[in-house]
This record gives sequence, structure tokens and C-alpha cells, in this order.
Amino acid sequence: MQDTIAAVSTPPGEGAVALIRISGPDAAAILGKIFHPSNPVPRRATHGRILENGETVDRVLVTVFQAPASYTGEDMVEIGCHGGILLAAHILEMVLRLGARAAEPGEFTQRAFLNGKLDLTPDGQSPRLGGRNFGKSRHPRRNDNELRCGQGFANASPCEEPDAEDPLLRCGKLT
Repeated sequence: MQDTIAAVSTPPGEGAVALIRISGPDAAAILGKIFHPSNPVPRRATHGRILENGETVDRVLVTVFQAPASYTGEDMVEIGCHGGILLAAHILEMVLRLGARAAEPGEFTQRAFLNGKLDLTPDGQSPRLGGRNFGKSRHPRRNDNELRCGQGFANASPCEEPDAEDPLLRCGKLT
């Protein structure tokens, strides 16, 4: 994949935390333009501020994942901001203005699959992605390393919100 995608990855509505996910070759560069401190340590949550025109938009926790050690297998950033639709949508809009494009529903999972980070199992949904029956969602595993690598996750339902076509209001559920 050559482009960088972004989306709000938490369900719409009011909650304590919202998560904005960025994946692709420009993920870290985009983060560097809006986050202070500008060089978070990979794979560690870093507390800082999202800035717009020198003003603090929100105090956030940022985690940077370098390829291939991320969910998608690409360079990836997760921004945990205070919850609520408007703040998360505003930060996503900032990211999109800096060159990312709005992710299609299920595109993070698609990239993970294409990069060998998960498999498509015939057993249905994993309970970690919204499966309703744990017994039917167990996946045969060759060894514990598969579980640690995040394989075996697929088939979550697409967003059914009426405004799902609006990239700022997408629920970010995996397909």
C-alpha cells in the first residue's frame, strides 16, 4: 500500500476515550506535524498535546508502531484523545488535511490481511471483534505464537450508522 489512511476507530457516541488510527508510510510524519513532543518512543504510550496553530487542541496518549510490528504490518499511529464525536472528528480532520485519506470501512483489517498479519478462518467471528458466541468463534491454532501475533481475527460487521459515508462520522468498525 502506498497511501496513508486514517479513521476514528472507536464507536460513535460519548465515551471517555476516542481512538484515531493512522496507517501507512506517512503516519509518523503526519503525527510529527501535530503532536508535541515530536518524537515518541515506538511501542510506548507517550503523553503529549495535539497542536493546531500553536494552540493545544487536546492532551492525548500516542502510540507509534513501526512496520512490520503493527496491526496492519505498516507504520501506524494511534492517538487516544478525550472522548466525544466532535473532538475525535476534529483531530481526524487535521490528519486528513496533512495528507492522509479517510479509510474505507474495513481497510485497516484488509491491510492487515494483505500484509500477513491475520488469516480468514471459516469459524466466524472472534469475540475480540464482536463475536456473539465464544464457542463458535474458537480458532484452531498451531501454537501460542499465532495468538501473540494477532492472527485469526476477521469478519467483524461493517458500520451500519446512517452517516457511515461521512469519513468524519464513520464508526471505524472492522469489516
